[in-house]
Amino acid sequence: MLVGPARRTMALSAALLERGVFVHGIRPPTVPDGTSRLRITPIASHTQHHLDTLLAAMAACKDVS
Repeated sequence: MLVGPARRTMALSAALLERGVFVHGIRPPTVPDGTSRLRITPIASHTQHHLDTLLAAMAACKDVS
C-alpha cells in the first residue's frame, strides 16, 4: 500500500503493530523518496479472522500521521 512519506509509513507500521498486526514499512533507500509503502504479505495460512483483523486495524489507523 503506497503511503508516501517515510515518517508516516513507519508511524502506520508501529500503530498497526500496537493492534497486533505486523506490516513492514518500506522506505528509502529501498524505494524512491516520497514512495514509502506498507508491504502486506498474505499467506495461505492466514484465516478470514486474520484478514478481518488487518482491515479493522488499517481502518483504525487511517489518520495516523
